[in-house]
Amino acid sequence: MPGLTSTPSPSTKRQPASTAPRAGAALPAETDDAYIQKVIAAGSFQNYERAHLNAIVASFAPKLSHLLPPELVRRVAEYAFHVGDY
Repeated sequence: MPGLTSTPSPSTKRQPASTAPRAGAALPAETDDAYIQKVIAAGSFQNYERAHLNAIVASFAPKLSHLLPPELVRRVAEYAFHVGDY
């Protein structure tokens, strides 16, 4: 079909790198991928995900404090954002 290419988009290339640590894959000792380097620096994907969620909640909690208690802002952030994937 005209207009279709077999070249994957940048987001398609990123997907295996972001889903593998979440699934429990072993992290490489060295890599050029900035995302994997951040996960390695955090110690594990769970630590990276927690830190990312904390940062999102810290930025949204003051803005939503008149609508939701802080623990619900955290829950909304867990569902609304792809926490740890970027």
